[in-house]
Amino acid sequence: MFDYEKLNAEIAGVFSLEKDQVQIGVVKILYPEIRSMMIETNFFKGQQRYPGASSFFGPWNYIGKNNFVRIKCIDSRTFNFEFQILSEIDLKKLNEQFAALLLDGKINIYSHSLHKVPRPLKQTPSFLLYVIKLVDAKIIGKEYSERVLKDRY
Repeated sequence: MFDYEKLNAEIAGVFSLEKDQVQIGVVKILYPEIRSMMIETNFFKGQQRYPGASSFFGPWNYIGKNNFVRIKCIDSRTFNFEFQILSEIDLKKLNEQFAALLLDGKINIYSHSLHKVPRPLKQTPSFLLYVIKLVDAKIIGKEYSERVLKDRY
């Protein structure tokens, strides 16, 4: 009770978004090699949760897991893994970095999949600019952009 949830895994390496590449442990993937990439950020370490009646005696704090990355490369390599976020600042920073990569055109999301983007990413200013840029370029319509952004806050 009042403890952290269990990690139940081994921490295998570092994941980071850098200026010209994605670093996954010792593997470096340049942005032009990536066909599609999706990041889902959910929890950071120390974030409190309401355990509910059925798990009252369970842990009350997240350990920072249940954050996922899915990368498909042009050469058919795929990376699906879970990573740990250690603070709320790291969570916001990662979401903002990914949204900035979208805005710069380094990472592409298929326009018909924009509504599936996780809410924390939608809340970044860079994602809003990315959607506006797509509307201006007539890649997506205004009605679809409103649907994408409706659950922003």
